[in-house]
Amino acid sequence: EGAKPLFYADLGEGMGGRDGPSERGGLRFGTDGVRATANRDALTPERILRLGRVVGALLRSRPAWFRNPLERKLSARLASPPKAGGAGRVVLGRDTRISGDMIAASLAAGLMSTGWDVIDAGVLPTPALAFLARETGVTLGVMITASHNPFADNGIKLGSPAGLKLPDRAERAVEAAFGDAGFGLPSPDGDAIGRCVRDPGRGLRWVETLVRRF
Repeated sequence: EGAKPLFYADLGEGMGGRDGPSERGGLRFGTDGVRATANRDALTPERILRLGRVVGALLRSRPAWFRNPLERKLSARLASPPKAGGAGRVVLGRDTRISGDMIAASLAAGLMSTGWDVIDAGVLPTPALAFLARETGVTLGVMITASHNPFADNGIKLGSPAGLKLPDRAERAVEAAFGDAGFGLPSPDGDAIGRCVRDPGRGLRWVETLVRRF
């Protein structure tokens, strides 16, 4: 199953995901992640927290589902492949919308509650988040943005370690588990609980890379 690069230039492949907004009372990925009016429908703190927990659980049990089949092709076109060593970590960024802090905190809490460490890179452009996912070697990249949508809206994009959109099977699995009250969610304790490291200067690595290359 194909999927379009989330942040890098189009490689001429078919776009993954399905059209349509996030559904009330449930969750649905459109072609650009989960989008809704912030603090309404799918983007309330309670639902975002559950999304983080569901994603964290599936990342543990089915990590291969979150890898995009285009990663090999993309790696061949870029200077270096995704780095290793970041397993167990998620990098998170956002745009300047007011609701970004609320969404980031809720999603990070859900991920940490299932044992994932979160690197909060703060406000940065979407391509920088894709670069950081590759450069840091994390298991998942998350960008909180609704692009050109109205200011009151926001969205959550989940990306593979190579900075690509998730394949359809991962999005379908998240949708199904989100709506399944019986889906088992891990609840680690002690030092198995994830931590959040706030590193707003991390995006400067992307700027430095652009300066060196262009």
